[in-house]
Amino acid sequence: MNPVRSIRTRYVIGLSALALTILAIFFLMNDTISRQEHYGKVINIAGNQVGLTNRIAFFTSQIEASDSEEDYRVAIQQVGRAINAMRKNHRLLLDGDPEQNIPLIETEKLYTLYFDPDFGLDIATQRFLEQASQIATMDFGELSPNSASYVYVVNYGPYVLENLQNAAVTEYELFAADEINRLQLLEQMALGTALLVLVLEAMFIFRPLERKVQDAFLTIQEQNETLKKTSAEVNKSYRARLDFIANMSHEFRTPLNAIIGFSETLKSGIYGAMASPKQQESVEIVHQSGVHMLNLVNDVLELGAAESGTMVFTEECLSLKDLVTDAKQMISPLALEADISVVAVDSALGSISIRADRRRVLQVLLNVLSNAVKFTDPGGTITIRYIGDRNQQVGLSISDTGIGMTPSEIEKAQERFGQNDPKLRRKQVGTGLGIPLAIELMERHGGALKLESEKGVGTLVSLLFPADRVLASNNASRNAMTG
Repeated sequence: MNPVRSIRTRYVIGLSALALTILAIFFLMNDTISRQEHYGKVINIAGNQVGLTNRIAFFTSQIEASDSEEDYRVAIQQVGRAINAMRKNHRLLLDGDPEQNIPLIETEKLYTLYFDPDFGLDIATQRFLEQASQIATMDFGELSPNSASYVYVVNYGPYVLENLQNAAVTEYELFAADEINRLQLLEQMALGTALLVLVLEAMFIFRPLERKVQDAFLTIQEQNETLKKTSAEVNKSYRARLDFIANMSHEFRTPLNAIIGFSETLKSGIYGAMASPKQQESVEIVHQSGVHMLNLVNDVLELGAAESGTMVFTEECLSLKDLVTDAKQMISPLALEADISVVAVDSALGSISIRADRRRVLQVLLNVLSNAVKFTDPGGTITIRYIGDRNQQVGLSISDTGIGMTPSEIEKAQERFGQNDPKLRRKQVGTGLGIPLAIELMERHGGALKLESEKGVGTLVSLLFPADRVLASNNASRNAMTG
C-alpha cells in the first residue's frame, strides 16, 4: 500500500476510535449527571418524609392547644396538607414516576425495611397517616391529650417512624453512591481508552509522519547534491514535498482542534465537575498534548511556506523599541511562571525603525525568547539589547544565563527537528523547529541570525537586519553603530 495512504488509513481509524471514545465519555457523563439528579430527587423525597412526620406531630399538638377556632382551623389545614404530601411521597417512593424522572429504587434492604410484616415502613406510614387523618376530621375542642390518635401521632411519629424513615434515606443514599461510583469507574476506563488511542496515534501515525517529513527533507537534499537535476525537476520535486506536508498538516488540524475543544470543554466543567483529581489531570494531559501537536503542525506549515518562498510579507515601519516592548509583554507570563527576569537594556539604537513584517519579526523574537526561558534555570536573567555594526546593520541580541551549548549542540539546534540532551528534552517540550524557523524568517528579510553559546554559561542570539531596511536613525544612533 502507498505509504501516505497507509498513514491516512491509520489516521482515519485512530480518529474514529478517538471520536467514539469521546462520544462514549460524553454520554457517560450525561448519564451520570442525569442519574445524580434523579437519585437526588428520591433522596430529597425520602428526607421530606421525616420533615412531614414532625410537621404533622407539631400541628397536632397545636390543634389540642388551640384557644380559638381560628387557630384550630389553621392547624387543621396544616395537618391536612402534610398528610396529602406525605401520602403522595410514599406512593412515589414505592412506585416511582417516570414522567417526573423519579426512578423506582429496589434493593433487598429497602424491601425488608418497607415490607417487614411487623415493623415495615409501609405499614407504619399507613397507620400513622390513618391516625393523623382521624385527627384532621375532629371538631374544635374534640381532641384531648388522652386521645389515642393524639398519643399515637405525637409520640409514635417523632420517636419511632422517624427512625425508620432515616434508615430509608440512608439506604437510598448508599444505593445512589454505589451507582454513581460504578458510572465513574466506566468514565475512568473510557478516559484511559482515549489516552491509549492518543498514544497509539502518536506511535503509529504522528511519529511515522514526522519521520517521513524528515526523510523528505533529506531526500531532496541528497537529490540536489548527487543527481544535480535540472532546475525544473528540482522545483517539481520540491513542490511535491511541500504540498504533501501542507495537505497532511491541514488534515491534522481538524481533529486536533476537536481534541483541544472537547478537552477544554471537559476542563471548564460545562458537562459537570470531574469526579476525581485523576480525571482532571487526565483531561489536562489530553489538552496539552493536542496543543503541542497543533503547534508542531503550524511550525511545519510556516517553515514550508518560508522555504518555498510562498510566504506573504506585510511590511511596515516598525520601531525596534516597540518590538521589544511587545515581545516582553508576550513572553512575560511564561517567564514569570519559570521565575526568570526579562530585561531590556535601553540604548540610542532603540529609536531606530526598520521596514519589516511585524508578525514575522515578533515570531522570531518569541521563538528565541521562549527557547531562552526553557533552558534557563529559575532565578536566571534574559537580557535584550539593541545592536548595530559599521555596515549600518541594526537589530537585537538576546542573551541568557542558561545551560548553554557546545559547538556540536549549536549546530544541532539549528537543524530541523534538532533537539539536544534527551533528558532535558523530556522535561522541556518543543518541536525542534523554533530556531530553524527563526533563521529562515530572518533570511527572508535579508538579515541573519547568529547563535553563540558556552556550556554552563549561557547563550547569545543576535538578530541583524540589513542597512536597506533601516528607515530612521538619529545621530546618536549612527554614532552608536560606528563608534
